[in-house]
Amino acid sequence: MADVPSASDPVRAITGATIAAQIVEAFNLTVTGAGKAPLNIQFGAYGGMQSFFGLANLTQANPDFYGVSYLSNPLPIIIILSTPNTDTNPI
Repeated sequence: MADVPSASDPVRAITGATIAAQIVEAFNLTVTGAGKAPLNIQFGAYGGMQSFFGLANLTQANPDFYGVSYLSNPLPIIIILSTPNTDTNPI
């Protein structure tokens, strides 16, 4: 892949849009479920990660998001709370 997919290239951006939807769904489940599902694991091809990087415009933030990622490379996305968690159930 010479170019990173973007919203202007809808066919190549399908995988990235799917990953973005899964990320939003996982965050929503964590928030609405009061932390009952604090971990969500997805598996997929590295091409999908590149597609997501293009859609999220991460290539503008850092040129390291261009190129092919290593196989079996993780894509951790972490929610950091701006206020302390007062719940007795640690997340």
